[in-house]
Amino acid sequence: MKLSEIKNRIDKGEQLKTLDIKIKLYLPLISKTLIVLGYKEGKEITNGIIDECIDITNSIAYVNHFKKNMSIVCAVINWYTDIEIDEIDIADDYTNYDYYITSGLWNYVKGQLGSEYDVLINLVDKSIDEELRKYNSIESIISNNLNKLIEKIPTDKQLKQLSKSLIKDINKMNWDKIPMLQQMFETAQGKKFE
Repeated sequence: MKLSEIKNRIDKGEQLKTLDIKIKLYLPLISKTLIVLGYKEGKEITNGIIDECIDITNSIAYVNHFKKNMSIVCAVINWYTDIEIDEIDIADDYTNYDYYITSGLWNYVKGQLGSEYDVLINLVDKSIDEELRKYNSIESIISNNLNKLIEKIPTDKQLKQLSKSLIKDINKMNWDKIPMLQQMFETAQGKKFE
């Protein structure tokens, strides 16, 4: 059933119970894993709830609870019901989320799921905790910052270019105008300074 059809019928006064929305009361564990963790198929990446709700600021991961709530609602509607999102509605999850809440559709679907919803939320919460512990561990923070530092270290090719450039710049200098540097340069070359 298309979301636009549901909206039209509710606007005309029909009750959710009469709309014949098919709700899956159980999804296999692999499906729940895909909902929570997301998946990659070829070049296509589908974010899971975790991807949507964990934000990173200053190398510290935290949960954005607004995104978490919205992601859970939209994922449950998408995975557990036969509701198809119309092309018109697909671009705006916020609008869909607001509609799911204000129309009562979310409470209706959630009420039908019973303990299955609790199992899903438990998986979401445990997976988020695991991801935060992993990302915010001292080892991870040191590793991330060390990798950033390593990225800034010049490569062998860049060092060779830098040394060639420095040699050219040094040879171009007028050493007669800088007697002290001339003495240092001669000393470095093994010439005796008198």
